[in-house]
Amino acid sequence: MYLRAPGLRVRPLGEGWVAYSGLSRESHLLNDESVAMLDELDECEPRSAREVAERLSGEAGMSVDELLAIMTDAWPTLVEVGLVRELPAAGTA
Repeated sequence: MYLRAPGLRVRPLGEGWVAYSGLSRESHLLNDESVAMLDELDECEPRSAREVAERLSGEAGMSVDELLAIMTDAWPTLVEVGLVRELPAAGTA
């Protein structure tokens, strides 16, 4: 389960995006795919990777499973740099 980090700000920058993390107080360059993932998250209501993929699948023209495979590598990086908070899945805490 994932939450958008508090204080996250995302703005267009040239061909990509820049995101500022209120947690780490650092800025990071992002691609369109990462920004789409962040846009589907909320600061208060956690969402699973599958929920995010389901919300994006129609727009991306891909199946949920295809998107999940692509997003798998992005989640740890988004968490590590402080743009996303990861919560334990229900029943595993």
